[in-house]
Amino acid sequence: MAEVARLRVTLPDDRARSGNPLVWTIVTTPGDDQAGVAAAIYSAAHRTPELLRKSTTTYGTPLRVALLRGMNDRASDLVRTGAVLPASEQGIPSLSLQLERFLNLPINEPLRTVYRANAASLSPRLP
Repeated sequence: MAEVARLRVTLPDDRARSGNPLVWTIVTTPGDDQAGVAAAIYSAAHRTPELLRKSTTTYGTPLRVALLRGMNDRASDLVRTGAVLPASEQGIPSLSLQLERFLNLPINEPLRTVYRANAASLSPRLP
């Protein structure tokens, strides 16, 4: 974010539209139109799954944006479709804590297992 402030980026940052259209959708969709965000998540998972984990300079990954916007149902959709926080975002204490709180909600118990499996699939395999 310091880089964004230093560059005096105007928000919403239009570069996210081309950098990761899914992030752009989550950032710019009004909070009461979560059905549109859900449709974008499942469309990306089907057509361009790499967008689920692709970060933008200004906003980060789709999961980060959904958590920061308080879109818990959409964060659940993202985890179910393969999203995880990369190491760079896990290193942000407030975001890491927010993810932990989200995954520790009793309703999200099955999601914890899915998230861990998604994260493990990114870990380098030992020979």
